[in-house]
Amino acid sequence: MKRLRIKLDKVLDSRGITQSELSERTGITPSVISNLVNNQRKSIYTDSIETIAEELGIGPLDLLEEVDEEEFFRLQRRGRRQPRKKKEGP
Repeated sequence: MKRLRIKLDKVLDSRGITQSELSERTGITPSVISNLVNNQRKSIYTDSIETIAEELGIGPLDLLEEVDEEEFFRLQRRGRRQPRKKKEGP
């Protein structure tokens, strides 16, 4: 089965733009940007996609790609943070 994913991670990397910079430039919260980059959103407002695309100088569809389900879930897992280990000692 094919899945649709937002390839914001690739677009930001290719342009040398950080998530924080994109958040500041678009007014979209850092947590929403992070969730998009890490494929953690189940849905998104089309206004947000359009705003991001306009700021990056691309079309909204340029932010989307079709991937196999296995690849989709691999990318989603990669984006999840690992729990921090407790510091040992005094």
